[in-house]
Amino acid sequence: MYARRALFQAGSPQLWTIPVTVRNLDAPAAAPRKFLLSKKEETFRIDGCSPHLFVNYDARGYYRTAHAAGMIPPAGDLTKALSPSERVALLNDNWALVKIGQADIAVQLALIDRLRGDRERQVVTSILGQLTVINDDLVTSDQAPAYRRWVAAYLRPMMSEVGWTSAPGESDEQKQLRAGVVNVLGYVARDEETLRKARELTDAAMREPGSVDATLLETVLPLAAMNGDAALLQRMKTAKAEAKSPADYYRYLYAMIAFEDPALQKEAYAAALSPDMRSQDLPHFVGSLFEKPLHRGEAWSFVKSNWNDLRKKFTPWGGAAVVASTGNFCDPKQREDVQQFFATHTVNASERALKTALEKIDMCVELRTL
Repeated sequence: MYARRALFQAGSPQLWTIPVTVRNLDAPAAAPRKFLLSKKEETFRIDGCSPHLFVNYDARGYYRTAHAAGMIPPAGDLTKALSPSERVALLNDNWALVKIGQADIAVQLALIDRLRGDRERQVVTSILGQLTVINDDLVTSDQAPAYRRWVAAYLRPMMSEVGWTSAPGESDEQKQLRAGVVNVLGYVARDEETLRKARELTDAAMREPGSVDATLLETVLPLAAMNGDAALLQRMKTAKAEAKSPADYYRYLYAMIAFEDPALQKEAYAAALSPDMRSQDLPHFVGSLFEKPLHRGEAWSFVKSNWNDLRKKFTPWGGAAVVASTGNFCDPKQREDVQQFFATHTVNASERALKTALEKIDMCVELRTL
């Protein structure tokens, strides 16, 4: 086995001793082999002739692994071959390789497809996050219909299993799993049944507060808002004003961001400038306007046009959160605009936030061109 420090300690002359554990996937009962990576490049010999190895047993090591072709069995049930932690590590390590151009996105989608029967929440959470990033930053308008169909077909069986209703004594993990699946089915796949059900639950929650599980309500409100009309927006504003708890207030406040009708989207900008918007809430609320690709351009125009009014309401350190949110962009022209704007509109304690935001934009732009 050949080991090389490629994904960490880049540019650093200092080398740390890295404990590496290797598991023979063809002999699951065998103890993992342990090695110490102390040089920049080393070769380790493993007894036997098994081609199937997993480097980083049970994902206990703090390092990335680039498994060579064939090390992970090309067929078979990965839920039996790898532990949940190993499956999460494999997903995230391969995704890291995609982001630096050392693996093709098709390879990642093939891995995700192999895990379509996996129901471990941590594994599913990683998959859902990657499907969302692919949707937001990589899929073109021409590719979107096919991608949405694929995601819908992938998640519908899972949705049928988790269901819409919490069982008595259900764990928080199961509730979070349900909410995550619903969110991606609705937002990414634009699944009609999911969006219809989200609207039903939203209506029920506004008629009878507390009737919908709080974890699920957090998800269905924005989904209902996506295709919502002016009447729904007004009902949400009323529900926000009459909220009996801070949690409900914020749920309805942030749901306003999700309306996709341009005329209704302006209500979110009006809320940001409203006297009712507390200064400690403003930076995160404005930053959230940048989360969805559909809204980013308009959100940036709003921020630039209303910068002086917004800045007056920021807490001393709050403006840095708005600077950081521009890292959601994935376009070189917008990157240049961000850099130029904040060069002349300084924000307290935002140097690192701006640097990180620009680096994130660079990474996303590069990923699109790989």
